[in-house]
Amino acid sequence: EGVTVQAGRCIQLLWREGLLLVRDARTLKLRDTVALPSGISEGWGITGDGAGSLFVSDGSDILHELDAHSFRVKRRIAVHAAGRPLPNLNELQWVRGEVWANLWHEDRLPLIEPRS
Repeated sequence: EGVTVQAGRCIQLLWREGLLLVRDARTLKLRDTVALPSGISEGWGITGDGAGSLFVSDGSDILHELDAHSFRVKRRIAVHAAGRPLPNLNELQWVRGEVWANLWHEDRLPLIEPRS
């Protein structure tokens, strides 16, 4: 469902399988297969900050921050707009310190400040 390149690795997120495929970024040779951590129901979108964190969406209003090396959950970020949960977070992109997300079946792109 999603892919990001971090530290020479191409990390591919599989939607229903709940897996991360870790590939060599140059050759795309499979290096490892890792199960998504507990609490992430499906893999919808993935991006990284280039500084040790990955961000994963699962279609809910929660953005999951993972350690880019161990794939353990560092924290979970509840995403809100106008004081209400913002569900259906889908594909993610890291843009100048923010996570840009699209919302499944909507024409909106929320900008999420993960450090706030």
